[in-house]
Amino acid sequence: MINDPHNIYVSDLAEQLAAGWSKIGAVIGIGSADQPARLSNYTSSRTIEQASQNCIAQGQPIYFNEHSNPALALPVFIHGRCLGCLLCILPTELSAQSEGLFDIFTRQMRQLQQNIKYDTELTVLSQELSQSYEELSLIYKLGQHLQISEDPQLFFQRFVDDLLELIGAQKLMLLIRKENKTNPTWYAPGPLAISDETGQNICDFLLSQTKTVHKPILFSTNNDHPELKTILDRDDYGILAWPVCSNGNLLGILVAMNTDPNGFDSTAAQLLGSIAEHTGSFFQNRFLLSDIQELLTGLLTSFVNAIDAKDPYTRGHSQRVAYISQSLAESLKLSKKECAEIYMAGLLHDIGKIGIGDEVLSKPGKLTEEEFAAIRQHPVIGSRIISSIKQLRKIIPGVLNHHERYDGTGYPEGLKDQQIPLMGSIVGLADCFDAITSDRTYHHALGLEQALTEIHNGSAKQFSPLVVKALLDCDLEHLVKNLKTLTNHPAVTQIPAYMNWFELCG
Repeated sequence: MINDPHNIYVSDLAEQLAAGWSKIGAVIGIGSADQPARLSNYTSSRTIEQASQNCIAQGQPIYFNEHSNPALALPVFIHGRCLGCLLCILPTELSAQSEGLFDIFTRQMRQLQQNIKYDTELTVLSQELSQSYEELSLIYKLGQHLQISEDPQLFFQRFVDDLLELIGAQKLMLLIRKENKTNPTWYAPGPLAISDETGQNICDFLLSQTKTVHKPILFSTNNDHPELKTILDRDDYGILAWPVCSNGNLLGILVAMNTDPNGFDSTAAQLLGSIAEHTGSFFQNRFLLSDIQELLTGLLTSFVNAIDAKDPYTRGHSQRVAYISQSLAESLKLSKKECAEIYMAGLLHDIGKIGIGDEVLSKPGKLTEEEFAAIRQHPVIGSRIISSIKQLRKIIPGVLNHHERYDGTGYPEGLKDQQIPLMGSIVGLADCFDAITSDRTYHHALGLEQALTEIHNGSAKQFSPLVVKALLDCDLEHLVKNLKTLTNHPAVTQIPAYMNWFELCG
């Protein structure tokens, strides 16, 4: 077997030719410009070395005699470059036939070279197609799951493992900075041990380098820039950074790092660029809808405050009911989306009172039968208002059924037991708990112990036992403390950060 680690291609040719030519006693070997000639079961000589060097230097076949043996040094080319030469030494008894044999040897070598070239090109093409398929699959998967309501961490996790493998990275860092926001969006998975502080310093520096040109940055090692060398404790990191943009606006930077001496190639840069483009679209859309959400929730909060302001005794009531409802939902281990919907139901549970006259809502004395009948219509009025808003239809049970009672004596539909939607039961208990722990025209606020006793006594009568237990399982001291804050500062109450319109639309 011929094996030259410096030139596998030439070695492969020699091995395939040696299998046949050794049968007639020929010696096959290889020669290179910077290594001694190698032959099967034969020691090289000055003559062989000189012939090899002349063949490679001239790029022409060299016919010579090795002692009394006819010999040939045949140059091997690929892409116009001479890689080395093949050596063929015939036995002395075949000297008369050497011309014809060398002609056959040359033709066989050229045919083998062509075959190897095709095989090599096919292998390379197959590898490229496989790589392209994996890259396209990654981009397709990313596009298929591109949901603006998705948590950014989940979005990033969708492509990070595949991307690390495809581009040969050991660390991926994504830094997104929204205008006027001091805290960036920051993710940095991968096996390289780099602290968050160091990673953010790297990203901040690279982001500053792309602010004007919006072009990718490639450093074979961090030694290529003195500031990077200062930030990092090693000098062998390869760094590829691609700006994350959308509509010409620079949003952040996507950075890949490794310790491979070869760094990153153009294919890696192209793929990272495609991912950066998708990332830019995701965050730009998320920012736009986040701005819309802030506008809508601000308007909604103002609207609720205006409803509560109709009765000075219930000011802040809607925010407190929303908070209590959220706490009960969390105590029941409901999903994040369900908690968001129940919070919104609590916030809007009394929206139907907008259709009730102020003279009834603010009446200091006992209501007449007609006035009480009008008050009992506010869940129905509220549900009609909510039903006209597509994004809020899921909270209708909380608005319509929060005055139903477990024993079936509530209103407006007289539902009982399991007929009452869980959302309605939750908001109903939250509404009552806030009512009995707040000063009203018709009673003074009860203390926590008295309130809990009254709620407990109403279990399986007015309230669902399941929801009563959820209240008792809450951190009541924390609950009461936050309720006092909402009572003292109702005007600054904001919808919780986790509550968003994206989830309600889902």
